[in-house]
Amino acid sequence: MFKLLIDYANKNNIILNVNEKDTNGYFPIFGILNNNNYEMLKLLIEYTKKNNNKLKILEKDIENAISSNYYGNNKLEDISKINSKFIKLLYNYENKKIIEIIYSENGKLSEKFKELRKEEEIEEEQIKKKREERENYNNENNDNPLTFECKKGNIKKVEELINKGKKIIINKRNSDGDTPLIIACKKNNFELVECLLKHENIKINKESTYGINPLMVACYFKNKKLVDYLITHNAKVNIQDKKKNLPLHIECYLHDTEITQYLVKKDNTLINVANSYNDTPLKIAKEININYNIINILEGKSSEDDNSESKNENSSSTIIYENSNSNNSNEQKPIKYIEFYKILSQSICKITTDTSIGCIGTGFFIEIPIPSENYPMRGLMTNNHVLNENNLKTGNSFIICLANNEEQTTEIEINNEDFIFTSELIDVTFIEINYKIIKEIDPIFLKPSNEDAKINESIMIFQYSNEEYSLLHGNIKNICSFNYYHEVLINEESCGSPLLNKNNEIVGIHKSSTNINNVNNNIAIKYSEISYAIKTLFNNISIYGMERAKKSARLLLRTEIETMNNYGLQLKLSSEDNIKKENKKLKKLNELELVEKSLFYCEFNNKLLFYRTNYSWYITLLSRRKKNFISEYNLDNIKQLEWHPIISNSTKLDNYIHSKIKGREYVLITWLKLSELMYL
Repeated sequence: MFKLLIDYANKNNIILNVNEKDTNGYFPIFGILNNNNYEMLKLLIEYTKKNNNKLKILEKDIENAISSNYYGNNKLEDISKINSKFIKLLYNYENKKIIEIIYSENGKLSEKFKELRKEEEIEEEQIKKKREERENYNNENNDNPLTFECKKGNIKKVEELINKGKKIIINKRNSDGDTPLIIACKKNNFELVECLLKHENIKINKESTYGINPLMVACYFKNKKLVDYLITHNAKVNIQDKKKNLPLHIECYLHDTEITQYLVKKDNTLINVANSYNDTPLKIAKEININYNIINILEGKSSEDDNSESKNENSSSTIIYENSNSNNSNEQKPIKYIEFYKILSQSICKITTDTSIGCIGTGFFIEIPIPSENYPMRGLMTNNHVLNENNLKTGNSFIICLANNEEQTTEIEINNEDFIFTSELIDVTFIEINYKIIKEIDPIFLKPSNEDAKINESIMIFQYSNEEYSLLHGNIKNICSFNYYHEVLINEESCGSPLLNKNNEIVGIHKSSTNINNVNNNIAIKYSEISYAIKTLFNNISIYGMERAKKSARLLLRTEIETMNNYGLQLKLSSEDNIKKENKKLKKLNELELVEKSLFYCEFNNKLLFYRTNYSWYITLLSRRKKNFISEYNLDNIKQLEWHPIISNSTKLDNYIHSKIKGREYVLITWLKLSELMYL
C-alpha cells in the first residue's frame, strides 16, 4: 500500500508532507521503524530526495511514540533496539544531508552514530593501509628499486641504492625490459646518465629485451650531448638492433647532420652496411631522405650548410576508409529470469548525470585484478560517451540505480582519492568505488575473462530497454583490432552493458551500433584492451599521478608539435580542414576537439594514421580497397579503424604493421615506443 501511495504521488506530482503527524501523534517514520520495514524506509527517503522535501526526524518524537504506545502494538522497547540496518541507513543519509535528525539531549541515537563513526574511522584507516600496500606492490612488481628511482629521476636515491654494495642491480632490467641506463636515456636525463656511468660495473651496451641499447635511445631522441657522452664511455657504434639498424642508420633516417658526422668520425666503415630493409646509411641519404650535407659527410667530403636539401614528402591529403565486416545478424529474443539473473541485477545499473533527462546509459560493477588478484580494484565501468572527462572533474557527481532496486538512487561524487580512467578512443570509463558506496548499495562485482572472445562465440548482454531489464543472446560475428562486432540486438540506453561469455565472465563492453551499407553493426570493446590501458596508467601513478588517467591526451606545446613535425608527424586537421569544420553543423564539438589534438598522419607515408590517447600511441594502416568513406571529423567512425597500440614488445603490432612498412617508418614507430607517455 505504501509503495502504491508513493508511486501515485510521483506519477501525479503530488507532494506528500512526510513530516506531518496524524491526530493521534502517529508519523510515517515511526511506523516504518516500528514495523522493521527497511525497504519502506529507503522508499520514503528516496521520495523525499527526489522531491527536495527533506525528511526531519526528531529523536524525542520517536521516544515519545515508544513510551506512549499509541496503538498498543509497539515492537520497540527503546530507540536503541532499532534494527542496526536502519541505524546505518539513517547515519549514511544524514551524512549526505538528505535527511535532518534532531537529537535528544541524552538520546541513544547519537550514541549509535558515534559508534558507527568510530567503525568508519577504523575502516578508513584499513582502506588507506590496503591502498598503500597495493601501491607498494605495484611499484615492486613492475620495477626493482633502482629502475623505479631512475624513472622518478631521483639521483640522490639512485646513488644510495648503488652504494649499498649490491652492484648487480645496476644492470638489472625491469618488467618492461629496460635497464636503469636505458631508462635514464629515455628520460633524456644527462645528470642521471652521468651518475650511472660513474660505476665500473655498468654495462653500457646492454640491450633491452626488445633489442635497443642506450646509445640507440640517445640517437632516437637526437640527443647529441648524450650520444657524445655514451661514446666517450665506450658505447659501441657498430651495434645493431633486431632490424639490423646501426646508430648511423637511425640518424640518417632522422636526417640529423651533427650526430651523423660524429658517428662517421668514430667509424667510417659503416656507411654501406645494410639493414633488414636493405637500406645502407648512404642509400638512405641519397634515395630516401635526400640530404646533401649527410651525403657529403658519408662520402668523406667537406660538410657545409646546404639550405637546398630536400625531403621526399608524400601528399598529406588522406582519407580515412572504413575497415568493417558486413555479416548479417539474426534477431534474438530476450532470455529472461535465467539462473544468474539475480546476480546480474545486483551488478548492472542505470546511469544519469541529470535527473531531468533520465537514463543516459548502463554501467556495471567489476573487480579488476590490477595490480594483482590479491590487490584488485573494484569499481563501476561504462562508456566514455556516457561519462566523459567533463563528468569526471573533482566535485562533479552522477546518479546510479541498481537493476534490483530502481527506487533507490545513489549519488557517486568524483574525488581525488579513487582511481579513475577514461578514454574516448576505446570509449571506456572506469571509476573505483570507495567502501562507503559499496556498503550502501551492496553490489556484486563481476569478474573479467582471461581470454578474448572468438568469432562465433556465444555471448550474453544484460540490457535496459523499455524500462525493463532483460538478457539477450547472440554471437561474436567479427573481430577487428580492439573491437568486437556482435549480433545481439540492443538499444541505445544499453551502451555500457557488459558482454558475458558462457562462464559469466566479462569479455567486452557494448559501446555503439552503426549502419553501414544497410548492415547493422553492434560494436563492443575488448576487455583485454581496457585492461592494458588501465594497467599502463596505474603502473605510472607514482610518476605522473592519478589525474592523467581521467583526462584525454593533453594539448601539446608549440615546441612539442614542432618535435612531432621534425619526426614526420603532422596533425590531421589542417587550417583548411578547420575552415571546413566551421562551415559545418557539428553536434559533437567536444569530440571534434579531441580529434583535432590527437589525430596525426605520417608525412612520408600517407597510409599511416596515428592517434594519441592518455596512455598510448595507436597506429592504423589505411586501406584504399574499402570504398566506404569515414569522415575524418567523426570520432565514432575513427574508433572502428584497425588500431593497434604502439608497444615495445607487441607481436600483434609486428604482425600487423612491420611487413607493410619500410625503414623510415620503423624508426618513427620505434621513437614513439621509446617516448612512452612523454607526449600523451
